[in-house]
Amino acid sequence: MGLLLVIITFLSFFHLLSLLPVTQSFEGNEMFISPVCSSNLLIPSQSSTVQSSDIVIRVREILKPVKLLNLPIIFLGRWTFENHQNDDEKIPVNRSIIKETIEESPGITLREIQRETGLAIGVIQYHIGRLETTEIEAFILGRCKHFFLKNHQFSIKEKMWFSVLRNKNVKTILQFLESKTSVCLQKDIVNFTGISKVMVSYYVKQLEQFGIISRRHHQLKIAEDYLNIINDTPNIKIN
Repeated sequence: MGLLLVIITFLSFFHLLSLLPVTQSFEGNEMFISPVCSSNLLIPSQSSTVQSSDIVIRVREILKPVKLLNLPIIFLGRWTFENHQNDDEKIPVNRSIIKETIEESPGITLREIQRETGLAIGVIQYHIGRLETTEIEAFILGRCKHFFLKNHQFSIKEKMWFSVLRNKNVKTILQFLESKTSVCLQKDIVNFTGISKVMVSYYVKQLEQFGIISRRHHQLKIAEDYLNIINDTPNIKIN
């Protein structure tokens, strides 16, 4: 309450100051300016305080309560404009970065894009929302979205393959299965990869459900459909 009283008193003082009449030289004549006159009526003055009147007028004009109260709005408006202008300039750059990241890593997820680009997650979501209507598409696997460029025209199996490879443990398991020419059992995967038995069992079960690996008498191998994709599509190799 005390702070509010001080502010009101401060503004009232400068408001009263702005209402005081001053003189200004106008084409060689001393003129009386009435601050309360809306038309700024010029009246001949009898005063001789001409030399300092220009300074007084400028000070009083600057310190008018309306102008003082407008200063934060002016600065806020300028700051908002400059920031929006910067955002507008960044839009094409950020969008290009996101597109290039998806092109280089088909099947990449939102969080992986964030780690790769360093952009804020909200910025990425905004651009992906715009790009999904025209240039990219999402492939949903489980609870996760994987992104691809539309112009590459990946098949469903290719999207599935790229998406599961985003998981490092799954990628290691598939690399091992691809390299095996003899019988491969689940315990062989555990021994070779160092992944726990429980996790290997979980990943193998998921890959079987997706149709990526097949099991026969406990022997595991990559399904024929996906082996054909690997052999026919050079850029889909497991690296």
